[in-house]
Amino acid sequence: MELKKIKLKGRLHLVPFLLKSNRRKFAVLNYIKKAISEDRRKLSFSEKLKTEILKLLLNPKTSRALKLKKISVLNSFQNKSNAHFRW
Repeated sequence: MELKKIKLKGRLHLVPFLLKSNRRKFAVLNYIKKAISEDRRKLSFSEKLKTEILKLLLNPKTSRALKLKKISVLNSFQNKSNAHFRW
């Protein structure tokens, strides 16, 4: 799920939308990229990418990318009441 801003009658509403498969893949890559960029350790990009992917596969509780995804889904559920603005 993704939140989009829709302006209606002068007010801004955050409306949750379902993602198509291509956009879903892009969003996953963005979560991983953002998790890597927020990592402040002095490692190369490839090392950070390797550790993040290993965290995703072996121990998902410690993965920063999954935490970012959960925050996004939580925000979508909090704005579920605005779903009727999609039409």
